[in-house]
Amino acid sequence: MTKLLLILYTLITSLAYTALVAYFSTHTSDWSVSYIGAILIAATALIAVGREKISEIDANKKIKEKTDEIEALKKLLKQKQAMLHSVKSNVIHNVINVSSADELLSTMKGLATLLNESLAINNIDLDDDLDTGGYLDILKINVKTQ
Repeated sequence: MTKLLLILYTLITSLAYTALVAYFSTHTSDWSVSYIGAILIAATALIAVGREKISEIDANKKIKEKTDEIEALKKLLKQKQAMLHSVKSNVIHNVINVSSADELLSTMKGLATLLNESLAINNIDLDDDLDTGGYLDILKINVKTQ
């Protein structure tokens, strides 16, 4: 779409510039060459600025897409950090307080299942600045009771 717009703009401005040059070449009554040259240079500059503005449309779209992608990655990173914080504290607590290796293994299995299969954790939306710590604690209790 932008290329088509740029082609149309170039066509129209080329015709206008050619008409301007033809007018100045046929009607050279009392204007000096320096005035005519300044007008043609200004017209050329305006054409170049217009082309640049049209070309920026695509660049701005690409920048917006990349910005949205960065925001999505930041959101995903926040979610992963919340999960890792929860797992880290739970693992440290279990290593210190576990009475047997089987209990540690079953707790680790429960946590892995929680993180891999829980749609609730995988769909937490951290854009609302919700405190996910309490929510993750509730889910940890559910794992321990299973």
